[in-house]
Amino acid sequence: MSEKESEFFLEELFFTRTDTRGVLKSGNSVFHRVSGFDWEELLNKPHNIIRHPNMPRGTFHYLWQELKLHNPIAAYVQNRSKDFGQYWVFALALPVPDGFLSIRLKPSSGLLDTVSRLYEKILQLESKLKPSESQEELLRSIIDMGYASYQEFMTEALIVELDSRHQKLTGKRVPELVLLNDLNEINKSMCKIPTRILETYKSILWTPLNLEITALKLGEVGRAVGVVASTYQKMILELEKQIKLFEEISLVVDKEMREATFLQAANYLISEIVTFFLNDQRNEYVDADKELKYLNDLKSNYEEKVENILKKVNVTLNNFSGICKTLRDIILSIEVIRVTGKVEISRLEMAHEFSAILNDLTNFQKELTDNMVKLQNALNKSSEIVINMLA
Repeated sequence: MSEKESEFFLEELFFTRTDTRGVLKSGNSVFHRVSGFDWEELLNKPHNIIRHPNMPRGTFHYLWQELKLHNPIAAYVQNRSKDFGQYWVFALALPVPDGFLSIRLKPSSGLLDTVSRLYEKILQLESKLKPSESQEELLRSIIDMGYASYQEFMTEALIVELDSRHQKLTGKRVPELVLLNDLNEINKSMCKIPTRILETYKSILWTPLNLEITALKLGEVGRAVGVVASTYQKMILELEKQIKLFEEISLVVDKEMREATFLQAANYLISEIVTFFLNDQRNEYVDADKELKYLNDLKSNYEEKVENILKKVNVTLNNFSGICKTLRDIILSIEVIRVTGKVEISRLEMAHEFSAILNDLTNFQKELTDNMVKLQNALNKSSEIVINMLA
């Protein structure tokens, strides 16, 4: 028999504030209504009074682990009301002075179905798992879904849920959320390109040496080709150094851009809950002025964080563009050497012996160039979006 669903409407938002132990200290009227509890039953009680038994323990284990490290965290959560109704929320939990504050919206994207099935799978295993092991299963499953990390997943989920909510409420998209979604998608695709470039490089690592060995076997006839092969090998080693530097900064770009998109999306939701709470029903149990100060301080804090990280990302993207230019220059030099080698080989009577090696070098050059073009296009788009956000 399915549980009844507690009424939590798309246009609503609610928040709760707890101390560092997870004891409820406050909330808004929507939380009070949806939970079904009286304020006396909620205040100074553990937040898990609304925990649904269908929620994997590993999810909360991870949430609290991150919060205790003072990291913001977001997750899909199924809650239970006093009359045993159930309701899903997408929760953004944030550290505040003396505890934590969690903002909830009603999820409306297709990600909810995916996550609910994932939770069901983990729940079936939990009788044999410790909370930490359940957490490991959760994080492993998120990666199996195609995300690089839980942070990448929660960033996308937050943006997708905000975007879906506003489209359903207003019939149109919010430009700021469109930019965030675009930046997130560009970053996801961009962070895969350095890996592909590295794999392409590894596939060609021994080919110049093979070319040189084949040329040496031909003696004097193959000397010119051998010189070309030796030069090519030196350029490949130079390329390796640049790729390592390229790979290092690409990880920085990925981390900073993901942080920027998450903080901007979080800031958007924080601004919404501030506006929502200004129009909230007042009651004797909640000190509205005190809670509004918590929310406004949080808003100011995140506005500052967003501005700082966007400035940082802008500098990093410019540095990355410089490294990419150096890499493209090396690739162009390698291409010149490859063409020279092809000309020299064509003069040999035994040119057919080099055909497989030439094909490998040609394919390498094409893949490398194509990936660099894609990366530069992504960098240009990212820079444009970040500049628009800073404006």
